[in-house]
Amino acid sequence: MALDARIVKEGALRRLNTSSAATLWPMSKWQKYHAVLDDRNNVAFYSSSEGKLRGQLVLTDATAVNLSDKRPHSFRVKTAYADMDLQAMSDADRDEWIAALLGAVARVGEEARQKDKAEKWKAMRRKAQQAKAEQAAAAQPKPTGRGTHVFTVNAPNHKTETFEVDARYEFKRHIGQGAYGVVVAARDATAGTDVAIKKIKNVFDHHVDGKRVLREVKIMRFLGGHPNLSHILDLMRPPPPSEEEQGEGDPPDDFNDLYIVMPLMDTDLHRVIHSNQKLSDQHVQFLLFQLLSAVHFMESASIVHRDLKPSNILVNAACELKICDFGLARALDDSGIDDFATTYVVTRWYRAPELLLSCRDYTPAIDMWSVGCILAELFIRRALFPGDDYYAQIGLILDVLGTPQNDDFAFVKEDSAIKFLKDMTYKPKRAWRDIADLRDASDVCLDLLDKLLAFSPDRRISAKDALAHPYLQVYWGQPLRESPGTFGNEDRELRKFLESADAKPEPGAAGGKPLSIPEQKKRKEQRQKALLREAMMSEIARYGRDYRRGSAPAAIDGGGDDDADADEEPRVAAVGGKQAAARGAAVEEKREHP
Repeated sequence: MALDARIVKEGALRRLNTSSAATLWPMSKWQKYHAVLDDRNNVAFYSSSEGKLRGQLVLTDATAVNLSDKRPHSFRVKTAYADMDLQAMSDADRDEWIAALLGAVARVGEEARQKDKAEKWKAMRRKAQQAKAEQAAAAQPKPTGRGTHVFTVNAPNHKTETFEVDARYEFKRHIGQGAYGVVVAARDATAGTDVAIKKIKNVFDHHVDGKRVLREVKIMRFLGGHPNLSHILDLMRPPPPSEEEQGEGDPPDDFNDLYIVMPLMDTDLHRVIHSNQKLSDQHVQFLLFQLLSAVHFMESASIVHRDLKPSNILVNAACELKICDFGLARALDDSGIDDFATTYVVTRWYRAPELLLSCRDYTPAIDMWSVGCILAELFIRRALFPGDDYYAQIGLILDVLGTPQNDDFAFVKEDSAIKFLKDMTYKPKRAWRDIADLRDASDVCLDLLDKLLAFSPDRRISAKDALAHPYLQVYWGQPLRESPGTFGNEDRELRKFLESADAKPEPGAAGGKPLSIPEQKKRKEQRQKALLREAMMSEIARYGRDYRRGSAPAAIDGGGDDDADADEEPRVAAVGGKQAAARGAAVEEKREHP
């Protein structure tokens, strides 16, 4: 027994050794010992007469302690190297020994688990430190000699991505990634602001994806005049290779990656909603005012977003808001949504009834339904209609709004959808206050929510009318911004330009033989890529960039005043920041001096 060990249990025990390891305890008959169990999980056996140490048993987490039938009051202890029967002085004494030994075995197991856990944590820390060091080394920009530098980003999924951007953009950290690209935070050394850079890989590999990215770029540029809509500060592509780097047979201006530079925001509304950040009614009013202002501006530009949800709404610590991700946005014709209309848009939880019921002639009212879902979510801090599938989604909506009457679904054209609604069991409309966590909302707020979540799009409130609702009375003095033009004409010109690649190629090949079907398809794809690249280069040129071979990409005067501190866990300002306070003060002043 170690000198600094503490005794857990001691007393007289008789021992009969039945282990094959007879060299440890050669005695084969019952011997009486003074046994001591210490907190080091060792059992020492001392001779009763001389007090000398005669043996020691080391307990492990695999030690078994059971009753024995060798003698009265006996029990058996078995380890990996010893198997012995022990006899206590009484049944009570035996039970105490068994409890003490089992407690020691449990401690050994727990110590082993804690040690293993500590070793794993050490290994993880070493691996994380190594990865951090590698990431820091990779992130160090490497000049290319052509006005750009290269850095490597290590994403949390252990995938790496290489960025080649202007030397003015200094990498700060990885932000996130999605189906179409990786986003990093960077410092614009020229403008002195923080920005977000989104890299979209292989833009032109698939014609449909290429058109989506091109339309998104055009829409973001077109909507760049509104403070609550994310806009493009800079648009880049990798510089063309030099003549020495040019591969044989490669097109002279072949590129596949695109870099979009945008203002950097602290976080998105989804993270704020699911955080511990308290949101007051003033917060909700300010956020809703900005959201509706942005939606109204889009509608005035004949654009419908089609994917409004909290994760597509960026916010900063001043409670300022920007709508982002225009990948599903489309232009509206005079007769409604264009021929790109599809019902498979908007994340299901924020999808309007007309989309769930397969209506293709939908209007900007689909965005207003999403706004209503977001407004409710700001109060209840969870999705209002979190359906697992189509039927569950429409069921959750009708559980709250009640079964629609015939005039409520006059907009539905599909016979199967009409039959589905008529065959439903009648459900009465619930009061909004019956929904948990909406009880604290004001009557005027719930009135606006009711108008936003009207089942029929024809009865749903517009963004302009919602801004004039009494719930947002504190912002009535703010000017209502509208787009100076509509996106429809530009979108139609884009479609006409891209559709020129769909024209059937003239047959003909060497020897007068017509082209094979695979060869015709290959040539069509080549024309489509060429047209997409040409259109994208026109957009890039709008940001003052010249990518002619032999010239470095032109530096632009960029930036803007969208500087963000980029804290790891930003906090929303108490009452919407200085902008909100100034607006509120202006309204109060107007009330006092009509």
